[in-house]
Amino acid sequence: MNPLQQTDPVDFGAAVHAEASRRGLGRARRVYVVMDGAVWLWHLARERFSEATLLLDFHHARDHLMAVGESLYGNDSAALHAWLDPLVEQLQKGQEARVIHPDAPFSFDITDYAKYGGKNVITVRVDATLNEGWYYEGAGIYRHTWLRKTHPLHIAKWGTFVQSEIRGKGAHVSIGTELMNESGEKLKGRVVSKILDADGKLVVTVAAKSFEIPIASIMSAWRH
Repeated sequence: MNPLQQTDPVDFGAAVHAEASRRGLGRARRVYVVMDGAVWLWHLARERFSEATLLLDFHHARDHLMAVGESLYGNDSAALHAWLDPLVEQLQKGQEARVIHPDAPFSFDITDYAKYGGKNVITVRVDATLNEGWYYEGAGIYRHTWLRKTHPLHIAKWGTFVQSEIRGKGAHVSIGTELMNESGEKLKGRVVSKILDADGKLVVTVAAKSFEIPIASIMSAWRH
């Protein structure tokens, strides 16, 4: 059997490193490792090829995200692409660390399952029966779990972006906000951004012009 066909992550890592060494790893001035988004592969690469530049295989990563999106939203193409497209865009911009991370948070939309006006019991459980990587993983939820209630027109998840640039004795701040419309109709909205100082006091307020957002879509509103 070809050693690279081993399924055990530890043996696989040793086999890949041995094959790379046979092909001239020690003589290479620069080493690049191209992988998909599997977390265990990134850990393996950092251990076996610590000096290498790690590159994400965009097409495989996109396919993995598509599979996850289809499992979450099924054939609902509008909801699927509202979730998928921002993630793919981040991959294209080289922001894979925001998309693929071993401790990345996740969420589920339970709108269709809630009993409005009645009693609801929500149980969150971690299934740690599957083996994902060669490193110690542990199990459980070790951070807070939140129940978010939003208007159909709301700020998208991870939809706030802030960049600052020091200019002399002042600073220039760029604020970007992504709004999501999950209603069944076009809605009008307006973004109001506020900057507070270290003591929580209001420094400046910037209001955007009103705009209309199509059904089941995401719109970016940048303000400086």
